[in-house]
Amino acid sequence: MNFRNPMTRMLLLGGLLFGVSLSLTAQQRPQHTQYMLNNYVLNPAITGIEDYLDLKLSSRSQWVGIDGAPLTLYLTGHTKLGLNNPSSILNEADNKQGDFAPTPKQYGTHRKHKPHHGVGGSILYDRIGPFVRTEVNASYAYHLWLNAKMKLSAGASAGFLRQSFRADKVTFADPADLVNTGRSSINPNFSLGLWLYSQNFYAGVSGAQLLGQDLSSQKETKFLPHYFVTGAYKLNISPEVALVPSVLMKWMRPLPVSLDYNLKAIYDNRFWLGGSYRQGESFAALAGLSLNSMFEISYAYDLGTGDVSREGAGSHELLLGVRLLNHRRAVSPSNLW
Repeated sequence: MNFRNPMTRMLLLGGLLFGVSLSLTAQQRPQHTQYMLNNYVLNPAITGIEDYLDLKLSSRSQWVGIDGAPLTLYLTGHTKLGLNNPSSILNEADNKQGDFAPTPKQYGTHRKHKPHHGVGGSILYDRIGPFVRTEVNASYAYHLWLNAKMKLSAGASAGFLRQSFRADKVTFADPADLVNTGRSSINPNFSLGLWLYSQNFYAGVSGAQLLGQDLSSQKETKFLPHYFVTGAYKLNISPEVALVPSVLMKWMRPLPVSLDYNLKAIYDNRFWLGGSYRQGESFAALAGLSLNSMFEISYAYDLGTGDVSREGAGSHELLLGVRLLNHRRAVSPSNLW
């Protein structure tokens, strides 16, 4: 990486704005386009929401074709505890319609719906130019029935995040430059979330990086808290077709609130197409397919609305889902669509 190159300087500045150096004025967390397929990356209250071990592997290449552009990889996994509990198992007809609440006919009029616990974990790697962010987190959530159709879950995640600057990836105009050395820091990480959900809607609120730890000895350089509010509604057009509009609100002080608008069309709970607009930043096209009761795959292409997009630099995001211990042989999620 040649520091004399104007594009390199832009990317290095982007890395600084990413929160690894002295700036406080940009989003510090990695960007995700397909978060609506894996809200676990934003909200730990999702932990254990489905009746199987839910694994997700994602790769995102941003601004393809630009040297040093962001690359994000993650692996997440979470599961409900007590998967063999009969109260957690639905028949296939209910699952096809997206209904997850036990009915009186199934379990008895006076049966009390029991709460359940979920556990999970995640590993994330994010790189932009010479800056690297690594996260490892574990999560727990408690899911409580509010009535026969609705649940509320509360969750927390804890772990650590490591930020590093790789000086060997940069060629400096002055070899004696003070920043011509590798640096790294490790800090604790903590998130909280709430999630309200039923067979046809969900709403959640969460906070990430809540400890606000210093990145370095300079007090003005910190991991800043991020806040997320999201909601979606599943509208069943016919027995085979459903529409799911959703919205995500993001905020990190001192930036203004940012909004994402999404719309998915789902066919037979197995195939879907969608679009997304990130306010003032980008448009995205998305598509996904559930191959069988174990595997699903989806793809998103983003095209920004700013200067980088004028260079023809789009972003590609691929997501692979694996459902293990899926005793119901469900071919789609019951609660996140």
